[in-house]
Amino acid sequence: MVGANPATIQLSTLLPGRCAMVRHIGSHVQASRLREIGLCEGQELEVLCAGDPMICRVGACRVGICFKLASEVHVATSGSA
Repeated sequence: MVGANPATIQLSTLLPGRCAMVRHIGSHVQASRLREIGLCEGQELEVLCAGDPMICRVGACRVGICFKLASEVHVATSGSA
């Protein structure tokens, strides 16, 4: 969890219906691709479906993210912001 704020949690742990703000995207090789599709630091998202892949609403789009990659994304929920 290098680089992540202790008040954040992994996106992969969020349950459907939960909203959060992206705080840190790890150094995974696909991190730049996540940013290209709109999943970047400061962006709000909502988990629509947990699993592998997990489905999130990012802005007006739905994005499927594999569990491994979702584990590299650290978010703050309203209770941990």
